Amino acid sequence: QLSSSYQGFGCCSLDGDADELDLLVTALALQRHSSVTGASEPPTGIALLGHSTGSQITVRYLQRKAAGQYAASQPAAPVVGAVLQAAVSDREFFDLLGGLEPVVKKARRMLAEGKGDQIVERVEMLSHTPMTAARMVALCDKGGDDDMFSSDLTEDELQELLAPAGSVCPVLVLQSGADEYVPAPAEIPAQAERLAVALSKGGKPARAVVVARAKHNLEGAVEQGVAAVVDFLQSL
Repeated sequence: QLSSSYQGFGCCSLDGDADELDLLVTALALQRHSSVTGASEPPTGIALLGHSTGSQITVRYLQRKAAGQYAASQPAAPVVGAVLQAAVSDREFFDLLGGLEPVVKKARRMLAEGKGDQIVERVEMLSHTPMTAARMVALCDKGGDDDMFSSDLTEDELQELLAPAGSVCPVLVLQSGADEYVPAPAEIPAQAERLAVALSKGGKPARAVVVARAKHNLEGAVEQGVAAVVDFLQSL
């Protein structure tokens, strides 16, 4: 699992997560086996699926790959597709929660003082997760490192963020129609389309699918969500 799994997310960064993901992709590409023939065969391709904050990690990995930062990864198993499941705005969710502004202000001050890697607080409303100042700002500030999917980002801002990722492989934006982390659920379909359009500017196809009645983790419509993923993978 990634270092950012569970409560680890408060002390990690997207760049570090992306580097760990590249190690996984490389390991999978080096894995040579076939359960059918017993012959040594590399996988023909790898697809990524990121859930929630994992969507940001997936985008960052693809951004860095587009920039040539992972050129040493094994070419035998290229990344052929990516799914962003529940790609929603942490910033807008934290605004919905309320009460975090004092912590964010402290984090900004610590970051300005060069203390970004220090713990600002164990945030009670985030299950007492220890948060570094840098991660708190990345998640909560407009234009922060994690701010990729917010509804108030312009088309140009979304394109700048997402088009590089969309230049690497086809992408499915898989959103939940009843996502409890989204302040305005009625806007979910339109926002999903905005993300897909921005990704498609990179040159590879991108599509948006909204699973009606599904919660953030697809609860209530898991089969429909899985069907959308399978359909996307079969199209690659």
